[in-house]
Amino acid sequence: MKKKNVMGENMEAGTNAESDKKAGTKINKESDAKKSKKFRKEFLSQKQKDTAFLVIKIILVCMFAGAYSMLYIWDLYTFKGKVYPMRIVVPTLLFVSSSALMFVKIKVNRWVNFVISILVSLILIYGNFVMLQKSQGYEYKLEGDYVKYNIMVLFMIFMVIFAVTNSFKVAIITINIVNIVMGLANFYLVQFRNSGFLAADIVNIKTAANVAGGYSYRMNYRVYLFLISSIAICFFATKLGKNVVIKKFWRLIPMALALLMVINVNDLVQSKEYVKILKVKYFKPQETFNTNGFYITFARSINDLQVKKPKDYSVQKVENLAEQFKGTKTTVSNDKKPNIIMIMSEAYTDFMSFADVPLSEDNMPFFHSLKKNTLSGQMFVSVFAGGTASTEFEALTSNSMAYIPNGITAYTTYINSPMTSLASTLKAQGYGGIIAMHPYKGTGYKRNKVYPLLGFNKFLTMDDFAEDTETYGLHISDKADMERIISEYENYKKNNDKPFFMFNVTMQNHSPFDAAGVSKDIKLGYNINAPQAVQYLNMLRKSDDALKELVTYFKNVKEPTLIIFFGDHEPKIEESFYEEIEKDYKLDEIYENLMKRNTQFVIWANYDMKSDNNMYISANRMSSLVLETAGLAQNGYQQFVSEFSKKVPIITKKGYIGEDGNFYKTGDKTSPYYEWIHNYDIIQYNNIFDTKNRVQDLYKIAQ
Repeated sequence: MKKKNVMGENMEAGTNAESDKKAGTKINKESDAKKSKKFRKEFLSQKQKDTAFLVIKIILVCMFAGAYSMLYIWDLYTFKGKVYPMRIVVPTLLFVSSSALMFVKIKVNRWVNFVISILVSLILIYGNFVMLQKSQGYEYKLEGDYVKYNIMVLFMIFMVIFAVTNSFKVAIITINIVNIVMGLANFYLVQFRNSGFLAADIVNIKTAANVAGGYSYRMNYRVYLFLISSIAICFFATKLGKNVVIKKFWRLIPMALALLMVINVNDLVQSKEYVKILKVKYFKPQETFNTNGFYITFARSINDLQVKKPKDYSVQKVENLAEQFKGTKTTVSNDKKPNIIMIMSEAYTDFMSFADVPLSEDNMPFFHSLKKNTLSGQMFVSVFAGGTASTEFEALTSNSMAYIPNGITAYTTYINSPMTSLASTLKAQGYGGIIAMHPYKGTGYKRNKVYPLLGFNKFLTMDDFAEDTETYGLHISDKADMERIISEYENYKKNNDKPFFMFNVTMQNHSPFDAAGVSKDIKLGYNINAPQAVQYLNMLRKSDDALKELVTYFKNVKEPTLIIFFGDHEPKIEESFYEEIEKDYKLDEIYENLMKRNTQFVIWANYDMKSDNNMYISANRMSSLVLETAGLAQNGYQQFVSEFSKKVPIITKKGYIGEDGNFYKTGDKTSPYYEWIHNYDIIQYNNIFDTKNRVQDLYKIAQ
């Protein structure tokens, strides 16, 4: 039995061993199968990655080819009709070499790559500054420490990117993209509005996009080479090695350095010591870019966006002023309250009113004929060749751009709650309609959101015009615009006896002035090549005809009616034209301080009133002047502006002209009008910025 058991155990052991062997073989086979499957999966995954990267590279090269092709599309290889071979050779070499390199695999020792990355980064920080300055036609060999200041800003940007990404490759590519965006934005803004790119323009980017159509985006060769070179650098940078260069807690070093650079640059642009050194010429910032450099000027403009509380500001002081200015009462009966139609005409400027412009014929004969029952003259504004909403803001709210940070548009930045305006004042006095109209996109300058806050009942945009509405130039014509005013008035009067108010911002004369189908009957006598100026001057004739049609209609309306017509700013046309205007300027010398900052206005009544055709005002005066002319009540703020305007008839962002005929800066404490200027600043700060403590007594209508 024992033997049998032993034999049985041996047989069982043998069977188990054989079973284990088979099981082991099975496990090994399964393991090999899994490894094979995993290998195939990894192989396919890597293959897919390679394919994806190849597709991305091809797309990027195709995009680069599109940018490169602009050399031939725009004939940038020529200058004054002559071909320059190097203008073809240089961008072609950059395009071909960098594109080919995208498809070449390069392996470099880690430490060699590290050293190369550092050297390339340092060279490119300075190189980006030089490329941008040169591409815009600005000086790059700056005096004093200005080069150092610009390098500090660029180094700060680079270190912040590097600290976040831990990659030289990403930092180099990103800072080049930043440089491209800054350069192109500045170039096109100078082309479109004759003013460079500043921090405030970022706030207005949506409005800029709204009016971007119709302009020519042709580059000059300098900007083109800047673009091609920057893209080529990005392509070359992709060949740098491993992304991650610093591990674990050592990353705190670049983070600390980035923070230190941010603090240093912030201290630099905010320091009182550097206020004069880094001061930005906001009316032509490209001059500051040329002397100080683009990046430090842009950084300084960020600091200038801060709203500074007036010295000695307090709510109590505003309340004291409210006690002094309690508003004025209406002087007309309800049945004598006039309809009020206010028109701000896009880029409207009567150059002949302040310069001896040699035209073959009068381009606005009807406007010039409006002498009887009118108030008219020069109206000075704070903007040039753009910034329509700034003039609109002043005219409707009685606020002044003199106290708004440089480059800021109040509509897009500050009006986020109800604010008293001419619209709300008229509504409080029984007016109806209260319609705003702008025959273009309603989102421009956030008008669709701002107008209800100013008290308007309805806002008409281009979407409210029929598709076949007449256009002139690139936009809805002033004729169609004025006809719509008449239509709105007639529709309102079918069911209402209350006086009617409408505010209209035209669009016909918006730049660019290179549209087909515009008459060129009126000739310009200057010996210059200025086709944009010629087209603009001819377009004004159409505006004049439209105004005549509107006035003629209301001459036959029995109800008393006021038509207010004024421009928002001077047009963006050839600088050579403005140079001729300056030679022929005929206003008093004091007004040369506000050159390029004046338009004209007229207030016409279809009833008898005393005329004054030689007035000098600024846009902030418009609301109170309209209310005075109509015999209507003013709130305390509007009354203050009326009294202020007797002492300071003209105030703009550039400065002001007192009743003594002298020009002053708003910060001039030696001015005999400084107390008025300071009080205006205090009231406006309370109205716009300290809204929680807004003194409402200033905005009540006197009963």
